[in-house]
Amino acid sequence: MSEVTLTAAFSTVPAGDQEAFKRVIVETVDQLAREEGSFKRAKLVFTESDERCALTAELDGVKREGVPLQIEIDQLEDAQSSAGARAQLKEALRLYFRRVRDCLFRVPDGVQPPKAGSRFFCRHLSVRPGDRVLEIGAGLGLAAVLAAKAGAAVVATDVVPGAVTAVRANAALNGVEVDARLGDCYAPVTGERFDLVCSNPPQMPTPPGADREDAQAAADNGGPDGWALLDRIIAGAPAHLVSRGRLVFTIFDFLGIKTALAKVEAAGLAPSVLARETQRIAHLRAMDQEAALPSGRPATVERLMIEGRAR
Repeated sequence: MSEVTLTAAFSTVPAGDQEAFKRVIVETVDQLAREEGSFKRAKLVFTESDERCALTAELDGVKREGVPLQIEIDQLEDAQSSAGARAQLKEALRLYFRRVRDCLFRVPDGVQPPKAGSRFFCRHLSVRPGDRVLEIGAGLGLAAVLAAKAGAAVVATDVVPGAVTAVRANAALNGVEVDARLGDCYAPVTGERFDLVCSNPPQMPTPPGADREDAQAAADNGGPDGWALLDRIIAGAPAHLVSRGRLVFTIFDFLGIKTALAKVEAAGLAPSVLARETQRIAHLRAMDQEAALPSGRPATVERLMIEGRAR
């Protein structure tokens, strides 16, 4: 007997359709559990925003960090009455559950292991099969490999040679191809355009003279105000996105949500907030330009996923 729970959030779907959509997802996952016998408990999270839907899963208490499954509104509508559409939805879920379970990553010396920000980034990064994706600052290749497993054609760049080697190794380990390139920001992809440009960039404000050469410093150092790499990623995105392409990146709220959205807008992209999560972190109050942090010395901070869509 399987146990399937679903938490759902909708923005544009009418209330009458919401329950029907949730029911078809739960019924399909329950059927999969009985047929496959590979899990007994599934905790699902489904989100819909402007008719873009994504689903993540925890199976038997194990939450794998991965690219969310993209589900079309039309697919859910058809699956309510069409056996063929229900079978297609079941197969998509079957493949997604296997993908969530089967990823393996190795962290070599000199490369920063995934932290809470990397996992948050991957949970909310959505791609479609066939998308051409660029990840800037790929690290060991967590997001790049997961995007490739979802069917995207991925270019991953990093300034650390060991990271580029790690991306290639982890791609091979997981049976996918990722075009890993050494170089700074957009330099390795001059003249190329993508459906998605994404980054979970270094953004911890670092005073002049406090730079270090270790892996953690390279992964965290955002320059004096935290925006050193972020500003370049945002400014360069329009020249590297196809029509209706997306820029997606994470920021800490103390860098300024309004500031981030304004920078994306100034670059000619339509800005929005895709997700947010509270995380524990030691940070610098001096960089909290919009008074996002409460008084005292809080142990947590919000991290956000920002999107800029080419018009």
